[in-house]
Amino acid sequence: MSRNLLDTVLGGGAIEQAASIAHQRRQEALAREAEASVLDLSQRHAVIAGVKGRLGETLLNHLLASDYAGVTALADRPIQLGLRKLRCCPAAGLADQPCDDAYLCLNDQDGPFARSWYGRDAHFLEVLQEHLLPLAEHLYRYGVRRLSVLAPLSSWQSMGKVHHGMADETEAALSLLGFDTVQFLRPAVQLTPAPGGSLLQRFAHGYLSLFNMMLPKGAETLRADHLAQATLEAARDPRPGVRVIDNEALLALRARARPAS
Repeated sequence: MSRNLLDTVLGGGAIEQAASIAHQRRQEALAREAEASVLDLSQRHAVIAGVKGRLGETLLNHLLASDYAGVTALADRPIQLGLRKLRCCPAAGLADQPCDDAYLCLNDQDGPFARSWYGRDAHFLEVLQEHLLPLAEHLYRYGVRRLSVLAPLSSWQSMGKVHHGMADETEAALSLLGFDTVQFLRPAVQLTPAPGGSLLQRFAHGYLSLFNMMLPKGAETLRADHLAQATLEAARDPRPGVRVIDNEALLALRARARPAS
C-alpha cells in the first residue's frame, strides 16, 4: 500500500504517529527485557576479601549500601563493627553462613588505593597475587559460585592488549575451578610514586607525571567510588561464563550504574 493511500485511509500524520507508538513500545519492551536480565541481589550474600586501602573500603561500603542480604568481610579474627548487614570473620568462619558472590581486591601497598587512615584496615585479610588461587578454591568449597577479581593495571598497561584475556596462569586456573561466573576487572590506575626519595625516584616521579598527562580517553582512570559502582553493575549481569572487563568497559558500566539504595 502506498504512503499516499495510507495517509488517505488513516488520516494525515497517522504513519508517523503509528511509527512513534511502535518505537515507544519497542523501547518499553527492551527496558523490561533489560530489567528481567538483571540479577536480583536481595536474596544473595556477598563475601569480600582485600578490604585494604581506599578501593577495598569503598567497595565494602557500596556492598553494604546495595541490595545484598548480607556481606562478609574476611579478616584475621572476628570483628564486631555494629553494622546490621556486615559480618567480619576469618575464612574458616564461612562455614556458618550462606555464600553466593565473592569479590577479591588485589592489594598493592605502593598503589594509588593503598592508603587507609589510622590503620583501620589492619585486621582485614590482605590479598596478594599468590593468594588468589588458594583463596578462590576455599571460597568455592563454601558455596561461592560467582567470583569478581579486581586487578588494577597501570595506565600504560591498560592501553595494550594484556587486559583483553587471561593475564597469567593463575587467572587461567581460576577460570577452571567451576564457578558459574568469573569476572576479571582491570581498571586503569595512575601509578605515580610519591615525591622525594633518591634521584632515580624523583626522575621516575617526573616521568610518570608527564606520561599520565598524555593518556588518551580510553585510559581515563576511575576514582575508587566510581570503580565500586562499576563493579556492582557488572555483578548484576546474570550471564554465566568468564569475562575480562577492561577499563573502557568499566567506564561504560559506571556511566549506567544505578545509585545505591
